[in-house]
Amino acid sequence: MSSENTTTAEQKALPRPISALYVFLGGAAVVLSNISAIVTHVDEIREFITKYLGLSGLFRAHEMAIATTTIGAMIGYGVLCYWLWQAFIRMRRRREVIAFLVVAAIGFPVVGFLGFQTIKPISVPRLMSTEAAEFTALAMSQQELAEPNLGGIRFSQNGTAADVQPWTTAQVLYGVLYAHPNIETQGRDIRAGLEYIERYRDPVTGWGYMPGSKKGVTDINAWVILANLASLKFDANHRIWRTDETGLVVKRLERDLAELASRQHEDGGWAAIGGTTNPRHVRTYSTLMAVWALVEARNNSLISGRTTWKYDQNIKQGVRWLLKNRQTSRTGISGWWPNPTIASQNGSFVGLTAHVLYVLQRAREEFPFLVANDDLDTARADFLHTALVGGGGRKGLAHRPVEQNDRPHDADRYLQGVDDFQAESSTFLWYPWSLAAAVAMMDDPTLSSREREDARRLVKTLLRRSGDLAKFVQADEAVYPAAESLFAVGLYLRSEQARPE
Repeated sequence: MSSENTTTAEQKALPRPISALYVFLGGAAVVLSNISAIVTHVDEIREFITKYLGLSGLFRAHEMAIATTTIGAMIGYGVLCYWLWQAFIRMRRRREVIAFLVVAAIGFPVVGFLGFQTIKPISVPRLMSTEAAEFTALAMSQQELAEPNLGGIRFSQNGTAADVQPWTTAQVLYGVLYAHPNIETQGRDIRAGLEYIERYRDPVTGWGYMPGSKKGVTDINAWVILANLASLKFDANHRIWRTDETGLVVKRLERDLAELASRQHEDGGWAAIGGTTNPRHVRTYSTLMAVWALVEARNNSLISGRTTWKYDQNIKQGVRWLLKNRQTSRTGISGWWPNPTIASQNGSFVGLTAHVLYVLQRAREEFPFLVANDDLDTARADFLHTALVGGGGRKGLAHRPVEQNDRPHDADRYLQGVDDFQAESSTFLWYPWSLAAAVAMMDDPTLSSREREDARRLVKTLLRRSGDLAKFVQADEAVYPAAESLFAVGLYLRSEQARPE
């Protein structure tokens, strides 16, 4: 072989230097990947993003960090492989080249996975715990600290309607107790709130919309029962009530449960007030609240374990009424409406429907006969589909403004033949009750695996929008959105704590 041919072969074998551009791109990708991963570990940055962009913004930023870290790591790895190829591999034997290419190809997903593992995951329960603490502070800041309304909670957080109400007080106390309060610091305030409620009870009918009202309202009486029941749970009774006072609270509950059950109509429903047998007075919200209060009382051994317990039949009849009065609107949406006596319903009441489903889920845990109920199965499946996909010309809940809540028609406030009472035109919040219903469904073995997965998807969708919920709660004049949201968030947190590691 001539020296000229030898020189040519040697030149072919010489490695070509890697381009400076490739070196720059690879280095920049690795640096950017590391920065993205490091940022996810800095709590101050996460708090800043959450504060100004909300929780949904934090999730978007987190997804961007994942993409940047994994892709950057893979680009850097690709540049390294290219340099090795140019410097050492390309002129080797075919077997060695193939082995290098196989190892390099396997390395890409491995590097991407390792890059992903450097990302600090978002702790949604921790974020929701923080949100619950903020809601608690907002709601309890409206508590009166002086007579004559010591312990009561104002309806409005901005002073627009500074009336102190048993209704708002009961809702807030139930939400706070359910969301795991700091009993050491809040126990005295919770007790003061419960005592305020008791002071303003009408001896015969319970609690009206305002202190001094002579028409006790079913919805409010049920909320008061729920608040008193909650004060006896969660190892809180010995810190809210002294041991010798527990019996007094139980007697109050027995009194109020008896009064609540006495209001039930023959068809199983409840009206907003007692002393009426007119079936056109029955309302969905009054019925679901009564059923809910009775179900939770049955779940409390201090109440249901006594010989005075006799309300199983009331619960069963109320559940049957709710299932029977599920309707379909003119646009094909199925669910529940405030006044079921209207034959042809308009629009939809997502919040009311979700609240009914949550109560039915709780009742199902107490009464196995609901497990094989086709009406309940259909109602749950329809709700999940509509919530995720949409229906009746409306998009799913991922796109619905949190502040877009439904109110009953003014005509529903009037009860035929009752001149001295008008029902409140309550607003049914869709977010907290949709979250509550979905949390109750996501681990329910009576649902199909697909439906449980749909429920988990709905929970995830709603939690990503909890920043929107916080803005709504803080901006709304009324305090009850904070109370109902506290309950839903507390329910989610409890489900996470109960989940096996």
